[in-house]
Amino acid sequence: MKNNKIIIINYIILAILFILNIFASVYFFTSNDTSIIFNNNILKVVEIKVSDNSLTWAYATGFFINNDGTILTNKHVACNSSTNQNYNIIQVRLANEDKWYDANVVKISESDDLATIKIDKTNTDYFKLKENISNGESIYTIGNPNGFGLSFTSGLISISKRNVIYNDQTIQAIQTSLVINDSGGPVFDRNGDLLGIISFRLKDKYGEVIQGVSFALPSSTIKTFLQG
Repeated sequence: MKNNKIIIINYIILAILFILNIFASVYFFTSNDTSIIFNNNILKVVEIKVSDNSLTWAYATGFFINNDGTILTNKHVACNSSTNQNYNIIQVRLANEDKWYDANVVKISESDDLATIKIDKTNTDYFKLKENISNGESIYTIGNPNGFGLSFTSGLISISKRNVIYNDQTIQAIQTSLVINDSGGPVFDRNGDLLGIISFRLKDKYGEVIQGVSFALPSSTIKTFLQG
């Protein structure tokens, strides 16, 4: 009888160790997989700073969309909404460099919060558009919150198509669970395909930002802008 109890206890211990090993393996795989996603996409994203007088700077994000130095960002990043003029100074810093490059505005959308800027430098890493977006899909973004530098976060597609009133205009956007603190960051999947661009957040009746509810312009809107 005593030997049977010892055998049962040994089986229980082995079962516990087996379960713990599964959890450890899942954690290692997930952690390692996320690191790969970060490393595969960080060089596609850039920091942006803008100013009209070189004394006061505003910070945002952009990302490469081809290999000739063309960067996609938001219209409100490149164009001063108060003056409705492009910022006098737009500078870009790559993820693997300390140098700031001067950028010129290439194109501003008349209808959507999109703009392209360009630096005098070629690049090899850039995002490719993907138009098939699924509800509940895992997503990632890299941003430049408050000018602290590029940082990585993840979330989900809450709703792939949501009609939202933005600047007195009804637009179709992707609702995400991403917690963001800047504009112009890419929304991409685990394969590094571009699903959209971070554009705006919700605010409550007191004007406070509601965290975990952010909106991105979808890749279909981006495609129309780039081909127009």
